[in-house]
Formats: sequence, structure tokens, C-alpha cells
Amino acid sequence: MVFGVACLVALTVMVLARNTRRPAATGMEHLVGQLGVVRRPITPAHPGKVFVFGEYWNAVSDHALDEGQNIVVVGYDRMTLRVAPVHME
Repeated sequence: MVFGVACLVALTVMVLARNTRRPAATGMEHLVGQLGVVRRPITPAHPGKVFVFGEYWNAVSDHALDEGQNIVVVGYDRMTLRVAPVHME
């Protein structure tokens, strides 16, 4: 009986340890690093819209971004994404 309980505890600890090392799969943290496309132009003075991970988001950038341009999410503030251009080579 003691051996069975010890195995169950060891299995539980292993599963919990493995789950803590995984990257975030939900929430805003999951969006950082995701690629997307500009749907409404963005300038440093005016926010726009981007399509990221199947959803439309308000977005701001330090760069002027045109509609259709590829972007990467570099951060967020509440429900607004901070994005940067993706330089394709």
C-alpha cells in the first residue's frame, strides 16, 4: 500500500513539474511572438487593427505599417497589442 501511494505521489509531482515548464498557451502572454497581418494601417500617432491568431486586435507600433504588411507581436497593454514589422528576406 505504501508503495502504491508513493508511486501516485511521484507521478503527480512529475506531471506538475512538466506543466510548469510549458510556455503559456492562453492569455495575452501567448500572443507575444505570434505573427500577424495589418488590417488597418498603423502610424506612431494612430493605432490600427491587426489580425493575429484568428482574431482582430487593436494595435500600436513605433513604425508606420501599411495594410497587408506582416507583423510580429512584441508586447501588449491591456487589450492593445504592440507590434513591429517582420522583415522578410
